[in-house]
This record gives sequence, structure tokens and C-alpha cells, in this order.
Amino acid sequence: MTLTALNDRRKTLPLPARTVSDDYGREYCGKAHHIRLFPAIIREKETVQPETLIDSQQASCYFHPKFAATTVCAISGRFICDLCTTEWEGESVSLTALQEMHTRGGTLKLETERVLWDSIALVLAFLFITGPVALMLVAWFWRKGPTSLVRRSRIRYVIAGCVGAIDTVLLARLFF
Repeated sequence: MTLTALNDRRKTLPLPARTVSDDYGREYCGKAHHIRLFPAIIREKETVQPETLIDSQQASCYFHPKFAATTVCAISGRFICDLCTTEWEGESVSLTALQEMHTRGGTLKLETERVLWDSIALVLAFLFITGPVALMLVAWFWRKGPTSLVRRSRIRYVIAGCVGAIDTVLLARLFF
């Protein structure tokens, strides 16, 4: 039997109605086979019909502006419609976010809070005695990553470093 004949035969075999079948293929090849299928294979496919926007007060999908948003992506935080939604680890996410996560090589979660080490260093620098601690925080967290969830510069680190250095010099002169 050639490979094309085998492929043609596979195309004509219908899927069984149950997930477990003991006599699959008996009428096609003369021998019964025991198979187990994932339920998703025989489940009826539902076609997703997105809702169109009714008024301008409704949120629209990030990827399809003419369709109403039905959920928020758990990875990117974007509003998405039913066409863009898929389940991943029990959460609704967009297919684009999953693809971006795959290309970056890891799991990305929507970050909702962050420790602002630049603000902590700035406060410690102005407490005089804790100036050296502020210098250590500036040195440790300067290159660790973004300072805030919203975009802001590293000027707080610069100010904390300068004031912390002055505090350290004054403390050294005071005690030595």
C-alpha cells in the first residue's frame, strides 16, 4: 500500500460518536482497533459571533475596533472581543499576548504593584543618619529595572545618591 493510498483511506474514516471505541475501523480495514479520543475532537465546534458596537459609550476591542469588548486580557490588560479571547491557565487572554509571551520566552503576568525603591532611597537620604543606606539602595537598584508602573525618569535615584553622599561625608566627619 502506498503512502498516498494510506492518506486517502485516513481521510475517509469518520470520527466515532464516543470518546472510547473498541471496534473502530472494522468496516474499513477488516480489523477492530481500540481508540481513545480527546473530547475536544468530537465536540461540536461553536462559531463565535462578536457583538458589534451599539453606542460610543461601549468599550471596543483593541484589535477589532468595530466589535464590543467582552473581557480584559489577563496578560496585557487590553480590552478584547470574543474573537480574540482564549483560555490560558484559567484566565481569559488574547492570542496576541500569548504569542508575545511565547516569543519572549517566559510567562508574563499583568503587574499591578511594584516597590518604588527610588522613593524609598530618596526618603532615607533626607533622614541624615540613613544616608549611607540610601547610597546602598541607589547602588543596588539603579540597574534593576523600571522604577514605576508609569514611566518616570531616574532623577529620584540621582537626588537620593547626591544627598546620601553628602549625608555620608557629614556623618564621617562628625564621628571621625
